Amino acid sequence: MKKAELISAGYLFVDASVEELAGVAHSTAGPDAGEAALTFAWGEMKLRMRVTMDAHAEFRLVAGADGLSILRRGAPFVRGLTYLPNLMHAPGMAFVNVESGCAMDCKFCATPHLRKESRKRVKKEEWLKRLLEAAKREDLTSIGITAGVSGIPGKTIADIEWLVRELRKALPEMPIGVEPYVESEQEIDRIREAGATELKLNLQTYDRAVFERVCPDWDFARLLRLIEYAAKTWGRERVTTNFLIGMGESDESVEAGMRWLIGLGVVPTVRSLRWNDINREHLEEAIGAVLDPVSPERMVRFATVQARLLQEAGLNVLNYKTMCHACRACDLVPQVDLIALK
Repeated sequence: MKKAELISAGYLFVDASVEELAGVAHSTAGPDAGEAALTFAWGEMKLRMRVTMDAHAEFRLVAGADGLSILRRGAPFVRGLTYLPNLMHAPGMAFVNVESGCAMDCKFCATPHLRKESRKRVKKEEWLKRLLEAAKREDLTSIGITAGVSGIPGKTIADIEWLVRELRKALPEMPIGVEPYVESEQEIDRIREAGATELKLNLQTYDRAVFERVCPDWDFARLLRLIEYAAKTWGRERVTTNFLIGMGESDESVEAGMRWLIGLGVVPTVRSLRWNDINREHLEEAIGAVLDPVSPERMVRFATVQARLLQEAGLNVLNYKTMCHACRACDLVPQVDLIALK
């Protein structure tokens, strides 16, 4: 519940007592685009929180004789935190965004609205060089590749395919996860044949009415078909998807979506909606409501439902080697964060 409360709050103020921390993440993709974030561990749990400059924020990171702690309105909340420096976006992982612009207009995402100076204009050859350099580090356990949509038909998939193929030649044993926007079964096949280990195709929501409002440029029926195809051709626990809650969907649609995905052998990342000043207005206009954080109770309830469905299907988040399931810091993880399952 404490992790859920921190996720719901979203932001953390770093007190002056904390020495400068190396390895701060600066995201260029998704709802966190343009923001800095820190990652911590306590016990078996991991937690990633965005950094705010608001000294009156509910949660504050402080340093003391017993190390790092989080205060809630001045009172101790979590003690004994271990800071986990981000290697490239995540601890122990090189998770890169090879196309930081995006021609799509998903309302929950800040990427299309980033200022040009906030975007990374890096050619695929330079990404290859950076990733191969990162692979020399002993703490690197996997590589992840995501991308916006360039607007040039076929370019982003071609760049990802080339990058995966070159990485696989140099790093035959390295787990490589890919999170692309795809439009055909052939593109899914190309990524697998290039040598990717895992694939993330983001469904976002199983509520079609909500989907059409927040992802106006996507084809819902085609996306369902492509996820089914990927699950069949890649196999169980090789495909995943971001599954957002907090956009006005019903609890019934969330459970139905989890049941459908898990039935395919796909373990979804059930993620509470996040927003910032860049994308909030667009998102509220799309869903027709003022945004409220997802409550910790709702997060725990869905994590409990997911745990039961995963157990019935014989699936486990911990069998994934790349991307969000390997990091486990942004969301509740049934096999780790629910004490009842230990």
